[in-house]
Amino acid sequence: MTETDIAIIGGGAAGLSAAIYAARAGFIPYLFENVYMGGQIANTDIIENYPAMGIISGYDLIEGFISHLKKFEYNLRNAEIFEISPEKVIKTSKGDYKAKAVIIATGARPRKLEVAGEESGGVSYCAVCDGNFYRKKTVAVIGGGNTAIHDALFLSRICEKVYLIHRRGEFRGNIAPLRELPNVALVTDTILTSINGGKKVSSITIQNVQTKEVRDIQADGVFAAVGTLPNTEFIRNLGITDGNGAIITDECMRTSIGGIFAAGDVRRTPLRQIITAAADGAVAATYACAGIEG
Repeated sequence: MTETDIAIIGGGAAGLSAAIYAARAGFIPYLFENVYMGGQIANTDIIENYPAMGIISGYDLIEGFISHLKKFEYNLRNAEIFEISPEKVIKTSKGDYKAKAVIIATGARPRKLEVAGEESGGVSYCAVCDGNFYRKKTVAVIGGGNTAIHDALFLSRICEKVYLIHRRGEFRGNIAPLRELPNVALVTDTILTSINGGKKVSSITIQNVQTKEVRDIQADGVFAAVGTLPNTEFIRNLGITDGNGAIITDECMRTSIGGIFAAGDVRRTPLRQIITAAADGAVAATYACAGIEG
């Protein structure tokens, strides 16, 4: 079993920030990432609200995080995490690790639509990843928050028609950039009831929640943007999550188990943004390192 002072699970903004702060404190952190560095940020087209960066792509922003971390010594492990014990033993696809402190920063994944036909080809949870497949075609974006609005804006540049469908009467994010676009239709007070077409999406069925009117809309693709679910299945044994699966922490990112911390979108937090994830990582690493030092 490999032993380390500090182990960080997840290579998104929270995990990278935590690794930087831990390294700056004189530790050599183990950073575990199963897929690729950056998390959801790497698939974000444009970021406009990260202070001092102006307008920047998610890829370029996360490259800045990674370049910063590379100035320090750290150990990267590309491994799947199976379980973490209360004693901070981390069971992975590359063997077991024992840490004095663990920071869980595994982020969250897109929430599914839970409608008939969702498994059809042509349903995506990442507009930046898959939008180019629908160039000059008609698509529907489902959701009413900032992610849905940003997805619709991105798709409007390459698609012939974009329907933005929201179950409520008002959008939660800033809809102003979309209102003047001739190829974007804002459909409110409406729910998606089915995705039609089998192996290839051909249309969607929607229903107005006020009038109960049901109608079909021709669409070649559907993009879901209805929130996220924390990636915490591997630590459910610890009993540190709420009813939605988010990890409960205090203001220092400490969980109820000594030496186990959480940072970023994986924890229960009122705001899920890159800047708050990075801040969480900094706080978690600061207090994790302080605990190790005694």
